[in-house]
Amino acid sequence: LSVVQTFQALTQFFSKLIFIMPLTAVSPDKSILAVYNNAQASSSSKILIKCYDAKVSLGTLKFTLSANNEKGSSTINRIAFASSQFLVASTEEGSMLVFDLHRGVLSQTVEVSSSQGKVACIATHNDRLYALSNKDGKTLVLVYDLSQNAKIIKKIKTGSCDQDEPLAIDVASGDSDSTLVAVRLGKKIKLVDSNNGSVLGKFKIKTSDSEAVDSPFVRLSPDAKFLVANSSNNLYYFAIDGNGECNSLGTSALPNINSADIFVDDESSRYVVSVTDQSTASLLSIKAAGGKKTNVKPFAFLSQPVPKDNTVIDAFFSSEEVVMVELTTKGFQNVSVDLARLSWNGASGNVYPVEEVKENEDDTSPSKKRKANNKSVVIGPGESGGEALTVTDSTKRTKIDHDGDDSADEEDEFVLEDDDDEEGENTIGQRLALLSSELDRDDDEEDLLKFQRSTAASGSFVAKAATSDSLVILLRQALLANDDAQLEVALQVSDKKVIENSIMALSSGEGNSDDESDNGEVIVMLLTKLVTRLSRKPARAQQLSFWIRTVLVALISSSNDGTMKMGKAEKDIASRLAPLRSLLSERVESLPALLRLEGRLGLLGKQF
Repeated sequence: LSVVQTFQALTQFFSKLIFIMPLTAVSPDKSILAVYNNAQASSSSKILIKCYDAKVSLGTLKFTLSANNEKGSSTINRIAFASSQFLVASTEEGSMLVFDLHRGVLSQTVEVSSSQGKVACIATHNDRLYALSNKDGKTLVLVYDLSQNAKIIKKIKTGSCDQDEPLAIDVASGDSDSTLVAVRLGKKIKLVDSNNGSVLGKFKIKTSDSEAVDSPFVRLSPDAKFLVANSSNNLYYFAIDGNGECNSLGTSALPNINSADIFVDDESSRYVVSVTDQSTASLLSIKAAGGKKTNVKPFAFLSQPVPKDNTVIDAFFSSEEVVMVELTTKGFQNVSVDLARLSWNGASGNVYPVEEVKENEDDTSPSKKRKANNKSVVIGPGESGGEALTVTDSTKRTKIDHDGDDSADEEDEFVLEDDDDEEGENTIGQRLALLSSELDRDDDEEDLLKFQRSTAASGSFVAKAATSDSLVILLRQALLANDDAQLEVALQVSDKKVIENSIMALSSGEGNSDDESDNGEVIVMLLTKLVTRLSRKPARAQQLSFWIRTVLVALISSSNDGTMKMGKAEKDIASRLAPLRSLLSERVESLPALLRLEGRLGLLGKQF
């Protein structure tokens, strides 16, 4: 035990010593949060960017983007969404990796020629990539169209800077046709029209050399009329008029700010800014009152009541809410992601969400509390949350009798019932296979038990042979009511003819007196639930594969107009199959390692 404790202490010490903040990015529609753990790159041959649901089932892993990391040489320094289709990751070496989210693959790698310098930072906007390069103190913005295979469409000269000056870039378009590019060269900021490359305005941040910042940023508001920049000790706010001229709106003494997000509150004619310094996210209200007079007012913040080791906080706006992101690095590589949606309008003070706790009903001591279990499993794209069930290893346990002493609640011990006294005769592989099948059976029976209990409370339930009509009614009721137990009963039907007829009837809306437009949503909902179940438990492939194939045939036959083009409906269907694609990719990637392991075990076996 002392050795284990010593190892855990050393792990915590070194993880604190080499802690690197994970990189994050949010999709334009605020539905996906991408997280990249730089600490994992040095020990992995893969670049892994994990994408989490930030809209429905908060913090649920939706899919993982991967790319080869040759000899661990690529160090990612920025990730950004260009649109709902493309995500870009830039490296310290100056290359840019473009991921296609619709296909879930690395579509291309963009390299900048040596004559154009080295890429220092990037920004993205409307399927375009803006790369700010620096060569011998001369800066250049290279504009790539990602929808045209990352074709370079424009080069914008942005002036000169000192070789060691930190650089930053941001892009916004607002309501006008032109796109505004904000380029930061040390203390200087230039506003450039990307259409013609003309400089609309330029100004300097009034800061001393001692306030130089290692991670500078410049952030434009979505309407391109407001700008935020940082130094090591302050934040600077600027208003941008229609001609590109900037007026200072004041400063805030907030040190070590490394990121910012801006929300345009048209109702109150103000900008709400969220800024973070790793441990705290501050919310500020900036309201320009005409001329040089302004009102900068911090009104709320997010901070852990009890600071956690190796945990950073980030935040971004999603309409009238702010989404708090809590990233905790565990060990050397793993990062846990927790998200919470909070209303910022009218908030004040620390609005950090407090975890709900409940009394342990079996414990008479009021001081003992148990956290509510809110962990969820991976669900498919568009899942409404009904499938986010906690998977538990349900195993029969027998309580040890402490000589009839009922006061030993705090020292309860449990032992597993051993149904096979000769278990030791089985090999390890056989025992693991038996355990896996037993857990799968317990989980499969869990939903059936819920349904049986509900029917037992209302009366007797007599099993009858399933028909197409009865299965259609059962499926529709289960999907519309989000009743997973009832859906499990429907999925026990194995007659292929009944399944085909039922799904075709469900797709066409036969026997449904409601709005026919809901039929497509019901069949897509069924596909999502089937894919989720299969990705969560691949052992059910034999049972669910025919269901999924039949649903896909029904969807394609109802949506295909003969043009063989991927329309919006077809892309939505394809996106819902992402968990299966991820499952197959993970298994294919692990095959070479398993084959090597099999070979080594075979060699070891021959020696004995």
